[in-house]
Amino acid sequence: MTQISAFGIFCEDVREEKSGGTTIVGATLDNVYLPGFPGMLAKFALFARLNLPLDAQAHAAHIYITMPDGNRVLVGHVPEDAVATAIEDARRNEAPFAGIITHMIAAPFPLDKPSRVTADLTYGDEQFILGFVNFRQGPPPAA
Repeated sequence: MTQISAFGIFCEDVREEKSGGTTIVGATLDNVYLPGFPGMLAKFALFARLNLPLDAQAHAAHIYITMPDGNRVLVGHVPEDAVATAIEDARRNEAPFAGIITHMIAAPFPLDKPSRVTADLTYGDEQFILGFVNFRQGPPPAA
């Protein structure tokens, strides 16, 4: 049986293509180095995917970013009816599970000090950690 799962990718940009696809630009590593603080990224984005079993009960999905100051901000919402439609479409297409994609873009994205940004998704009474990025000062370590 397929379990509910979710993941996120922090990146520079998420582009919706005319063909219906999605392009993730500049996926970040766990640590992003800036020359100094306060600092700013021209763009900072999150791509999120929720995978649901075909027998899952539809709920709304909520995506949050926890900012460096500890403030948890709602940055994405997938309504329950959109989730139900995705599950029905997956069943009709005989897919192994239903996939729901969403994203957010912040431009610009200011940072006052070295810090961590995390992302999570709630679905019904479940919470999934999507990812994190540490923002550090200085040059990246040599490879």
